[in-house]
Amino acid sequence: WCTLTRSRARLRGHFGGCIMMRQYWLGCVSFFVILVASPVVAQSGLRPLTLGQPLQGSMGPEDPVLESDDSSYELFQVQAPKGQMVTVTLTSSAFQPIVAVGDEIDEECEACVATVGEKDKPAVVRKIVSASGVLQIRANTMEKGERGAFTILATASQPPPISARPLSF
Repeated sequence: WCTLTRSRARLRGHFGGCIMMRQYWLGCVSFFVILVASPVVAQSGLRPLTLGQPLQGSMGPEDPVLESDDSSYELFQVQAPKGQMVTVTLTSSAFQPIVAVGDEIDEECEACVATVGEKDKPAVVRKIVSASGVLQIRANTMEKGERGAFTILATASQPPPISARPLSF
């Protein structure tokens, strides 16, 4: 371990490379705190969405933008029982809405289910809830600079039964 003296950290025990200036040591500690806290900060951007309760929102200049196309987005999270089919509806008369739903949302969203709506016509996505019981949702605009009000709603239901019929040859 190290001990911090007036201007330097001194080596104590088997922690090699600990002799450094205090400001660098504090800088390293600060970087470590930011590194450890980053996932928490990233996850805190997920707004809770309650099943069956529409949420009013607004895309504005304060919202983050996707690196791929500079469109504004907001992130949500909904909890539902495993195996339920969640339907997410995003509606806006101000912009063309896009909604993506997945177990985890990232920039590419390769494992997401997504759809594009039209102004005054909703974007609707259905996804079966995985074992985690949590789905993440990204609501975003189609074009860079689009702004305005939107409504997002998530509902849950039993998925339709799968039926199989023999094929005749």
